[in-house]
Amino acid sequence: VAALPSALAATFVALHADLAAASAPSGTTATAVALVGWHAVVANVGDTVAILDTGAEVVQVSGNHRLEGNPAETARVRAAGSEVGPAAVEGVAAGPVRVWPGGLAMARTLGDLEAGDAVTAVPEVRLVTLPPGGGRLIIASDGLWDAASAKAAAHRVRGLPASKAAGDLVAWAHRARGNRDDITVIVVDAL
Repeated sequence: VAALPSALAATFVALHADLAAASAPSGTTATAVALVGWHAVVANVGDTVAILDTGAEVVQVSGNHRLEGNPAETARVRAAGSEVGPAAVEGVAAGPVRVWPGGLAMARTLGDLEAGDAVTAVPEVRLVTLPPGGGRLIIASDGLWDAASAKAAAHRVRGLPASKAAGDLVAWAHRARGNRDDITVIVVDAL
């Protein structure tokens, strides 16, 4: 468990380098969870977020690197020399806060080279101790989280097997928001 945070960080940075070497046209967000006994090591970049439903509470166990509502990431990006602000359409601010150059709405990603070094591939890593009764992890892209709160999503699929819960959440988010964004969901019961 002690070695996982640095191993995950090195893996994210290596993936970023691989994407850069392949001249990938754009990047991605990512969340990785390693379960070891009663510990979960969670590493992420971007707005693919992991939550833990213990049955008693629903807790976000990963970071979210969207600039909107994230003063720490906004300050980090500005300190690295990038500008932060919305896009302008005919001189009028439009859309979410973004990093310039690049126009990304988040401060950490894999493979987004146009934003420069201020947008980093170094993940935020958290160590979470699971409760004695275990819990359910829901790891999902913003396509789910833009459609539902963590609590609503977790409560919706309580009682469903993990194999059915992910599909149910995808369908639910799709009905709520249509084809506006990708909707990727993984559900794991850690018992």
